[in-house]
Amino acid sequence: MELPGNRKVRYLLYRPDGYADARDAWPLVLFLHGGGEAGTNLGMVRREGLPRLLESRTRFPFVVVSPLSLRKAWSIPALLQFLDGVERAHRVDRMRVYVTGLSTGALAALKLAIAAPDRIAAVAPVTLHRVPEGLCGMKSVPVWAFHNARDPRAPVRVSKKAVEAFRACGGDVRLTVYPAEGHDAWTRTYNRADLYDWFLMHHRESPSR
Repeated sequence: MELPGNRKVRYLLYRPDGYADARDAWPLVLFLHGGGEAGTNLGMVRREGLPRLLESRTRFPFVVVSPLSLRKAWSIPALLQFLDGVERAHRVDRMRVYVTGLSTGALAALKLAIAAPDRIAAVAPVTLHRVPEGLCGMKSVPVWAFHNARDPRAPVRVSKKAVEAFRACGGDVRLTVYPAEGHDAWTRTYNRADLYDWFLMHHRESPSR
């Protein structure tokens, strides 16, 4: 996809069974990969998280877009432009746009909702490694965070601190902590059927654009 300024974003696209034959708009999941997948190899995006799950899943009631970031740190303005392009190019329901990501992608997911809370219906950050500034700016956006209890790279206290700050703003937030070691809380998370049920419980009251 080409963005303003002749910038191009490569991305993986999943469209559910029935997409081609139906005229309905579909809920959209924007998946943001971690720093280990950044670069020029689009195939790396399939290595972890939701895109990996979708390699073997045939029934999934969302359109899923998984862009590739050239750098470990995501550009929020570029993500917003990418979302504009996705909404133009694909038949998606703008009132049901969900964002999730792992590690650096989790941080970017929250930053995106902070920048454009009127465009995001819910956010699911997995293994957040830093608390972003301005969480109160997205207090209208429900959040479900996930983390391993013994993550040596991104301590669980980071997600706990973010949840406490978000709750203090009056936000709708929950945190699931797995009693596990390691950084990978996403394999277990993206295999949870209740995560996708939770997404579908939330929608914006009216289109933002």
